[in-house]
Amino acid sequence: MIKIFLIWFVYLTSFLYSKDFLWEKLNYPPINISGINAITFDDSNNIYVGEDYIRKSTDNGKTWLLSAQYTVTNLFFSKERILFGSAHSIGISVVISKDYGITWKHTGDSVPDDSTGKMQWFWVSNFIELANGMIVAGSSSSRQIHYTTDFGDTWFAHGCWDYSGTNGIAFNNFGELFAVSSKDYAIQKSIDTGKTWKYVRKPIDCTTCPDQYVPILFNPKSDYGIEGIHAAITNNQGKTWIDTSDVETVFLPPYCIDSMYNFITSGWIYHDSVKDYIRTIRRCKNDFSSYEDITDGIFNSRSDVPTCIETSPDGYIYVGMQDGRLFRSHQRYVSVKEPEPQQPAGIKISPNPACDFINISQPSEGLKPSEGSLIRIYNMLGEELKNLTQTSGDLTPGPSPKERGGRIDVSALPEGVYYVRVGNVNGAVFVVGR
Repeated sequence: MIKIFLIWFVYLTSFLYSKDFLWEKLNYPPINISGINAITFDDSNNIYVGEDYIRKSTDNGKTWLLSAQYTVTNLFFSKERILFGSAHSIGISVVISKDYGITWKHTGDSVPDDSTGKMQWFWVSNFIELANGMIVAGSSSSRQIHYTTDFGDTWFAHGCWDYSGTNGIAFNNFGELFAVSSKDYAIQKSIDTGKTWKYVRKPIDCTTCPDQYVPILFNPKSDYGIEGIHAAITNNQGKTWIDTSDVETVFLPPYCIDSMYNFITSGWIYHDSVKDYIRTIRRCKNDFSSYEDITDGIFNSRSDVPTCIETSPDGYIYVGMQDGRLFRSHQRYVSVKEPEPQQPAGIKISPNPACDFINISQPSEGLKPSEGSLIRIYNMLGEELKNLTQTSGDLTPGPSPKERGGRIDVSALPEGVYYVRVGNVNGAVFVVGR
């Protein structure tokens, strides 16, 4: 009798651990669900989920409100707290909300190329925001990328891609823009926000590869990045890529970064016990040196497929599934180390993007005199282009006697992304565009 009791006790405790210790299944509506495509959060940790509809929860997933009847494949909050969605239920377009999902605006099915004026299909794969506030979107249907400088009210297309769509896009710590082809999984890099591109990984010979979304992601606290479907990583800010598809784990989308700057990845791993690949979710160190398996019973069968993984501002990991289930981790992964470095007070660059000049202003309070005496401009390769204590004629007086800095002539700089350093402290990124 005691032996039977112990067997049942072990069985029940293992069942409770695998189902309830790490992951909690949220009460997500099972009606008209073809799969959860996207998850995002506002600053108050309210949850926004995209599938056949856009839904919002303000009580940690207990109840849900219908926000909009759009089928979206991506949701993204900008720093200005504007919510962007790539909507495919009303043609090919982007929808935006400036009031946290209460009302929405449809921004059109096609946009003009900024150099030729030719209209391009507006089928967006994912959104990113550059340091200057420009929102850039990858395209699943054309050889351009799309961008907006007025918070999503108007969009343009630019750039050139040799093969299929500029699908997954991301930028590294130097502001360089990367895009992955949706067909041959080539990776290209742009230092002028998508107008010109250079290969960092040649097309992969794969005649049977499907035309699909291929995400790419860089860690903001390391030199590492990850790309899927082909399972490649970089350890040098995207200059070269290492194929990892021959190791025991094959990385697959989706993946994200938690609040402690670790990669959360999904993938297949081969298990000798079952002589087959099983799906796994791992929390990898930001240099991929080690990992923690956090799968913990979230998958019941091989058909269980995660379609999106995100971390909330308060540190929880959310997983959306192809069958419409939504999970949240019980454990919070919140960083208490590496506080964000303080930027020099009051350094401002305008206009940004710039054409012929930039105004750089730096109030004198709180900085040593020597720190405001030298202004340098670098390109994204780290090459110093201007040293304004040695170059005459480039620096004119600042906007007021209380401020150091002034107007800097940038008319000779090619279009692209540049970095300003003031004295011995960090400055800011600006874009030259004409």
